[in-house]
Amino acid sequence: MKTVLFFLLLFYTFYLLIKYLEKKFLYKPIPCKQYDMIKHKPLQIILQKHVFIEKNNGQNKILIVFCHGNSGNLDMYSHFINRLAKEDFIDILCPEYPEFGITSPENERPLNRRNCIQNVMDAYFHVVQEKNFKYEQVFFFGFSLGTSIATQCVRLLEKDSTICGLVLINGFSSYKNLMTDMLGGFFTNMLPLSYSDFDTAKYAEELVIRKDPSFKVCLVHTMRDSLISWRHSKVLFDSFEGLHRKQILIRDGDHNLGPVQFFEQWYPSTALFLYSTSSASSAAAAATI
Repeated sequence: MKTVLFFLLLFYTFYLLIKYLEKKFLYKPIPCKQYDMIKHKPLQIILQKHVFIEKNNGQNKILIVFCHGNSGNLDMYSHFINRLAKEDFIDILCPEYPEFGITSPENERPLNRRNCIQNVMDAYFHVVQEKNFKYEQVFFFGFSLGTSIATQCVRLLEKDSTICGLVLINGFSSYKNLMTDMLGGFFTNMLPLSYSDFDTAKYAEELVIRKDPSFKVCLVHTMRDSLISWRHSKVLFDSFEGLHRKQILIRDGDHNLGPVQFFEQWYPSTALFLYSTSSASSAAAAATI
C-alpha cells in the first residue's frame, strides 16, 4: 500500500511540475509601468493596460485588433504596432493578457488561455460598445501564440458582421503539433500537456462552418522561422478551406523580427486582399502600395 501511495505521490508531483513548466513555456509575461516604446500619438490606455490608437480624422472605417505573442508585453511589439500605425486610414486596438504589461490591480484574472481570450474580448467590447466607435470593417491580426487567440475570438464573435477578416502571422496549427516538432511524437504523447488548448486548426474548421464564404483569411509566415515551421501555416490554410483565403510565404526572416523586417513584402498585398470589400477602403489600401 505504501508503495502504491509513493508512486501516486510521485506521479502527482511530476504532473504538477510538467504543468508549471508548461505554463512557463506558453506564457512569458514581463510586467512594466508604462508603454514607453510606443511612440505613435495619440493613443489611449484603456482597461488599465490595453493600447488603443485612434486617429481622430473622422475617416477611420477600419479597426485592426492585434493579438501579440507569448513573450514580454506590448513594448516588445512596438516596432510592429508603430509600423501598422503609419497607415492613416485605420485605428488599432492592442489588447494585453493577464500578468503581461502594465501592472494591474491585484484582482486581475489568472493567466490562462480562457482569460487571455476574455481580455481581448473585453477590450473590443469597450471600444465598439462602451465608447461607441463605429467601424465598417474589423480585422483581427494574430502573431505567434496570438494567432490562436485571435482565431478563437473571431469564432466567439461570429455574429458580429463587421468582423470580416483574419490575419495570422507566424502561427502554429495546434499546440500539440508544435510540441511534436520540438520533442518528437513519443515524448509529446507521454507528457500530460494541455493538448486541447490552442488548437488553432480546430477553431479554423469551426469558423468555416459558421462564417460566410466571403470571410477573408490571410496566412503569413517567414520560411526561416526556426521556432514555428512555415508548414503550420500550410495546415491552417487547408483548415480554412471554404473561406476566401490567401497564403503569403516570406523567403527570409526569423520568427520575431521577420514579419517587421519584411513588412513591405506582405502587408500591401494583404491590405488589398482584406479591404477590397469596400470601395473607399480599397482606395485607401491602394494608396499604401
